[in-house]
Amino acid sequence: MKRFNTYDAYKIRYDGRRFDQIRNVNFKFGLYPHADGSVYFEQGCTKVICAVYGPRQSRIRTSDDLCHINCQFSLSSFATQSKKKAQRSMEAGRLLERTLKSVIDRSAYPKTRVDIFCEIIQGDGSHLAACINAASLALVDAGIPVKGVVSAVECGVTRGYICTDLNGSEVRSSAPKIVLATLDGKRESIMVDYKNCLHINQMERMIEAGFDANEKIYACLREAILLRTEDLRKVVAVKEL
Repeated sequence: MKRFNTYDAYKIRYDGRRFDQIRNVNFKFGLYPHADGSVYFEQGCTKVICAVYGPRQSRIRTSDDLCHINCQFSLSSFATQSKKKAQRSMEAGRLLERTLKSVIDRSAYPKTRVDIFCEIIQGDGSHLAACINAASLALVDAGIPVKGVVSAVECGVTRGYICTDLNGSEVRSSAPKIVLATLDGKRESIMVDYKNCLHINQMERMIEAGFDANEKIYACLREAILLRTEDLRKVVAVKEL
């Protein structure tokens, strides 16, 4: 007698999504009035607050006198129950800073600095990817010149299937995972971070799934930027009356 496996038959995850389906994206701009740009960003149940300050005068001098980028990533004490927050925060902060440095036009404001603060206030997986997406919106809100809209997604393997935009339970597994960032939804990576062992064939399939998911996330971020631009135009129009 053949057993009917509903998980394989319908190809859905425990949270009801298809394997290639991303979580819902919500956002709110202008959270901090004293910041040059800020956004409250939700990707599923992962919630991020990001604030951008700058460009402003800096005492730090780089070897090429380009704009200095300072990124800080933090997890609120109530965001997750994990005890390894400090180590993860340092690793995520370095990757976040490296990714945003490659996107920001640092030559536009030489001898200045831009400070980017990202805080996870509720964690449910894909923390680094959600912070990159939030920072991408906050940078645009601050008017920082960028080479494009950067989007990121975390992919992994669940029961032999490649899943995109991992939630908390999927991230906690020991299965292979990658975080993939792209620019303007193009199928070219600007950052890839691997976790656990990956077979070369599995890695190629996972990267392709990440490209597909980033196209969807980029579409969400682009719509958010267009809505923010329209809101600012209305504000300017009212002030000119």
